[in-house]
Amino acid sequence: MAGESERRNANVVQEILCGIGMVSLYEQFSKQKIDNLETCKALTDSELKTLGLQTIGDRARFRERIVRQTVISSSSAEDHQDTSRRNRVMQLFRPTRGGPRQRPKKGSVRTWTGHFFCMADRMATKPPKTSEKLALQNAGLGFKKIQFQEIDTEETVFAQLTSIDGFPLLKDVGGFELLHCQSNCRELQIISCPWSVEFLKKVIGTQAKIYIRPIQKNIKVINITEEGPSTLKESCSTCHKLFSITELRDHVNQCSEVDEGYLPDLDIQADVDFESITTAFNEVSTPTLLETSVVPNTPDNTFATAMFESAETHAELEVESVNNSSAPNLNSSAIENQTTLGQSISNIVESTVQYCTQNGIFDPTEILRYFQKKIVTGRKLDIVDETNLLEGKTNFILVDRNRIIESSFEEIKAIEDLRTCLEVQFYGETSVDLGGPRKEFFVLVLQEMKQKFFQPVREWSEDYETVGKIMALSMIQNGKLPRVLTPELMEELFNSGNPRTFINDLRRGLDALGLYTLAVKLPTLMNVFAPGTPSPLTVKKLSHLLHPIFSEEGSNRKKVETAIYSNFVKYMREAASPKAKSRST
Repeated sequence: MAGESERRNANVVQEILCGIGMVSLYEQFSKQKIDNLETCKALTDSELKTLGLQTIGDRARFRERIVRQTVISSSSAEDHQDTSRRNRVMQLFRPTRGGPRQRPKKGSVRTWTGHFFCMADRMATKPPKTSEKLALQNAGLGFKKIQFQEIDTEETVFAQLTSIDGFPLLKDVGGFELLHCQSNCRELQIISCPWSVEFLKKVIGTQAKIYIRPIQKNIKVINITEEGPSTLKESCSTCHKLFSITELRDHVNQCSEVDEGYLPDLDIQADVDFESITTAFNEVSTPTLLETSVVPNTPDNTFATAMFESAETHAELEVESVNNSSAPNLNSSAIENQTTLGQSISNIVESTVQYCTQNGIFDPTEILRYFQKKIVTGRKLDIVDETNLLEGKTNFILVDRNRIIESSFEEIKAIEDLRTCLEVQFYGETSVDLGGPRKEFFVLVLQEMKQKFFQPVREWSEDYETVGKIMALSMIQNGKLPRVLTPELMEELFNSGNPRTFINDLRRGLDALGLYTLAVKLPTLMNVFAPGTPSPLTVKKLSHLLHPIFSEEGSNRKKVETAIYSNFVKYMREAASPKAKSRST
């Protein structure tokens, strides 16, 4: 460190002499041990004459250079001190423990990551739907991020696309072409520029998706991700035979053996006719046969008659409870689900309005909770019991965090039945959606939609119907409430007889799930669209938002970080104090 300091001081003296055009005197200065700024400042006129600065002008310029160099050295020291302090504060609040991010040095080659989606159909003119995307992804096609250098040529891009990191199946299709999709349009257009990275970035931008389409041959879509069925086996509790886990359920449904462990604990005689028991139960399962089915009460089938009468009584009670619409509690969820599936959205809206009106329900949360039970189909929205897996039909969508609006709109437009539970997966992530990713998706997309479509309003856009659909999905699938409308837009949306075109589109989107009609008939539901009152930023909220990550206990670094955070807390307290507020006003 001492040697480095001496070299730096010697360079300063040399720069001063070079600045006045007398660098030849540097050797004389060096012989007299004049090697730093402080020594240069202490030199008198006679000493400067001895060193070779004979004229008054040379000595004046020499002292002027000393002053200028002193200012530069002090400012660089202050900058270094500020940078060091700023780095310590950033390290305290940075989630990773690594050093500060190093910027690329000048002259280093920059990279560009392209978003590519490889299709299999050589005649495709539109982006694939959700089911097709999943099949392509499992076949090694679909979406991939490929990194290039910004200086890569067409040949390099072509080689990278067909490499093992890209899509190696493209080598045998007889050529391929690159396409892109304009905003608000699902028609694919050929990219006519050269395929070098420089031109691709200029034409399609840095984050747009590029579609790849084969020219001469279709690509065979073969599932390469499946590893085959499970090898685990379990015995059937009825016939006690071993079956694989994947075949066990089908076997249980078809197993014809009688499991005596499930029969009632009764005194059964050896001559009981099991065939007559089976016939009796089959007759009970059909309501139209209850009035005409008769089983002779003979000594040989006393047990069958008793079982039949018990089952008949139970069946009559069940049918009566289903037909009685005034019953307050309906215990059979299966019957309710089958009834809901058979109803149209308009019928569900009417039944919800009638139920809420008759029972005096005007709280928007309660209205949505009841409407959700009726309108959502398929798999349950959230986990109720951790021991039971969620099963059922879902609308599976793949979205990109970096292009949340564009990718979401593409996926939502391709959904045919919006009532089915939504299952969300982000590009490059393998988490299973059991409710969490779906809620995160709604938070991200609603935030982006608020900024893009309501601050300010884009009347010329044709996407407001899709915006309304996403708002409706978020409301009925446990997402964030879409509080994005101003009072003026709410008035025009729900009360205007001659709304603007984008308001009509927004109405159609909300009414795709019946929410516009429901809000008109139950006006208290309109409150969920109004923006909430902003809450002030408190010390508690800010401390939770900026959560520090300290070093390990007992280390010197922990002591420094604790001192910095203590000063930060004092600053927050002072800023939140009444005195600070009075000064600001």
